[in-house]
Amino acid sequence: MSHLWYALGRLGGWLLLGGVGCALLLFGASPAEAYKRNFAWSYEWFTPYQGEKEIELWLTDSSEEGSWETRVEYEFAASPRWAIGLYATRDEDADETLDFNGWKWENRYRFGDFALQRWLHAGYLELKKERGESHEVEAKWLLSRYTEDEALALNLTAERHLESGADVEWEASAGWNRSVGLGWRAGVEAFGSFTDDAWYLGPNATYDPSSNSRIILGAGFGLTGDSDDRRLRLLTEYEW
Repeated sequence: MSHLWYALGRLGGWLLLGGVGCALLLFGASPAEAYKRNFAWSYEWFTPYQGEKEIELWLTDSSEEGSWETRVEYEFAASPRWAIGLYATRDEDADETLDFNGWKWENRYRFGDFALQRWLHAGYLELKKERGESHEVEAKWLLSRYTEDEALALNLTAERHLESGADVEWEASAGWNRSVGLGWRAGVEAFGSFTDDAWYLGPNATYDPSSNSRIILGAGFGLTGDSDDRRLRLLTEYEW
């Protein structure tokens, strides 16, 4: 029960942080057609527009023992199709110790031009280093489809540590949501690992406090014997 109260306290604190950040950015520049992410685990076809920059704050429930991972990401458009993201990650345990855990360098590139009711393709390549582990490369194939009100995303992921004898690990995710009015979107998301046979399914929701900010909430509940009972993720993003 103490872990539950700890988790609720952390969630409330991040919601407050997101609200304050959004209020501060209400007076900043707001791209007229800026893209906001729709899902907590799945990536999509869109990249930032030329000149657009973004800060994302992540909070992820990463285990059953009350351990949370915190990420801060700065993302910008290197070209009209290529986005670069730089992450710093930290782990926080239930005893409230906070440690720097590693870094990530993300690259996303989108192919083709946007169109409704059409499958859109993008690629993702990431180099990351976590404390006590070798460097790791992660590649994703991103597939998206949009209507006026709906968004659908499918991801296939391959990961491998850069050390002799390491195996490739395979993961996948899929998300769907739609606008439900008053700045809200709601849907469902599934994600997991073929390698570990750990799969999750749960609700997804987003809320836009302003035209250049969004709060994304996702939950996944374990579907297999090798899955945790639940995974939780909260993101706040600010664009300018």
